[in-house]
Amino acid sequence: MASSDPYRPATGYPFVPNGMHYPPPPAGSAYPYRAPPPHQPTNPYSYNNQTYPNQRAIFLRRLIVALLIFTGIFFIILFIFWLVIRPHFPEFRVTSLSISNFNVSSSSSAVTGTWKARFQVSNPNKKMKISYDEIKTSIFYKSELLSQTMVPPFKQGKRNVSNFDVEYGATSSYIGGRDGNGGSGNLTGGATRCSVYA
Repeated sequence: MASSDPYRPATGYPFVPNGMHYPPPPAGSAYPYRAPPPHQPTNPYSYNNQTYPNQRAIFLRRLIVALLIFTGIFFIILFIFWLVIRPHFPEFRVTSLSISNFNVSSSSSAVTGTWKARFQVSNPNKKMKISYDEIKTSIFYKSELLSQTMVPPFKQGKRNVSNFDVEYGATSSYIGGRDGNGGSGNLTGGATRCSVYA
């Protein structure tokens, strides 16, 4: 005989509180409720937007900075060396000059002769020696080269004064027509000015 209790739920039907219905769980799941969806990042591609520095630009900047530092150190060392050593150029002076076997051809404007010169070389440096590897000396009449020769290498100590002799020879050396007397007029006039360079 069926019960007449109106508050007794009917058998065979699930009880739904407050009239709310939930979707059934997926098949094979032991959890009676549906799992929440996995958390999604707000911007899943944000790592692709990161900016990486240019390696070549960084290398060039570092190279330029290194070169500037090296150049600055070099000039500082050079300046300190100049303050300590105070280098000076050697001084050359012709102390004597003589000529022999001198002959001038007026027709061909040619000169023949032998010149002997003595040079005095002074090293004014107090803390530095000087080595001369090659010295070329020349004798000119106006702008015309008459003869030139080489001086053997030598060394000079501190505050030292050295002398060396040089001999020049010219055989029919053409002097051109640069003056108003056919090139040789001043040479045959008695006194002649020549220039010696070292």
